[in-house]
Amino acid sequence: MDIPVWLLLSIVGFWVAKDIILYPYTWRSYDTNRTGDPNSIVGLRGIARDRLAPAGYVEVHGELWQAEVTEGGPPIEQGEAVRVQGIHGLILIVQPDH
Repeated sequence: MDIPVWLLLSIVGFWVAKDIILYPYTWRSYDTNRTGDPNSIVGLRGIARDRLAPAGYVEVHGELWQAEVTEGGPPIEQGEAVRVQGIHGLILIVQPDH
C-alpha cells in the first residue's frame, strides 16, 4: 500500500491534536492523587426513598444510592431527611437529619 507522506503526516497530526484537545476532559478520570473526592458526599443531605431498617435506598443530589443506618441508629422512614455520615464501598452510612 502506497500512502503519500502528506496524508500520513496529516493523520498523525490530527491524532495528536485530538489528544491535546481531549486531555483536559479526561485527565481527572485517571488522577489517583485527588484528595477528598471519594468522601465528598459525606456530610450531604438526602431523602430516604425506602424505609431504612437498617438498609434501603436514599437520594442524594439526584442520585439513588444504597444506604444503611448508622450502627445502633433508629430506623428511618420513607421520605425522611438523612445526612451521610460515611461510605463503605458503594454503600452510604446515614443517620436521620433533624
